[in-house]
Amino acid sequence: MIVTDGIVMGPRHCAIAGCEAGLLNAQTGVFCQEHEEEMEDRCHMKGCNKNKEQEVEEVSGTKYNNYFSAPRFYFVETICAPCGVVIAWCKFAKAEGVAKILRFLEDVYEDPDSRPSYIAIDKGCALLKHIVKQHHWPAWEPTTRIITWCNPAPLNGAAPNLVVVDEDKEGRPYYKMAFNTQACEQLNAWLGGFQTVLNRMTVSNFDFTMHVLLFLHTQCVIARQEEKRGKKTAGIEEVVENEESNDDDIIEY
Repeated sequence: MIVTDGIVMGPRHCAIAGCEAGLLNAQTGVFCQEHEEEMEDRCHMKGCNKNKEQEVEEVSGTKYNNYFSAPRFYFVETICAPCGVVIAWCKFAKAEGVAKILRFLEDVYEDPDSRPSYIAIDKGCALLKHIVKQHHWPAWEPTTRIITWCNPAPLNGAAPNLVVVDEDKEGRPYYKMAFNTQACEQLNAWLGGFQTVLNRMTVSNFDFTMHVLLFLHTQCVIARQEEKRGKKTAGIEEVVENEESNDDDIIEY
């Protein structure tokens, strides 16, 4: 199983449509090096291919679409294992559309044999609809099921691997989801603390820093899992004060 979700953050990139390269001048620039040279003597109004001329008086009430400010990457999408280990991540220049999510999944899992048995995502219904509508389902159907919001943990026996029986403090049995499907949300809560700093970085610095942060997060998750495994082997019972709280799943350094 994998869990995928995203967080709104990202550096600024070139203002030319379709170009996601970093800015030549990260402080005041709006173009990458290639487009900065191309647009140096050109008018910065979109759709105008004329060279710059002397300043003229602006026509009152007229609105223009321009290249005066650089756009920002809108989203960082992550794929995590239920334990919290980060598997992959990428930046989306615009909204978190299901088409981009599917392309991201297909890039990460090019080999059908490597695809997960289940995908947990808050846009599960929309993603499943898109996969079927765009005729991608025959490629995914043999290996993968998408957990939908309307039925995340069915009790009719349709997906017994997703549901387990546990006991509350009074010893009464109850059903719960077998896997942590909030791993990415917990990761996003931690990443949010770095959002202000990350948003001010260049694209290359942002990518490097994000790699380092996710690597450190994964190392801490693995160390914590090994500690739990060691306690279980030694017969030491781990006390859980509140199972509904996610505070224990937020990594602190």
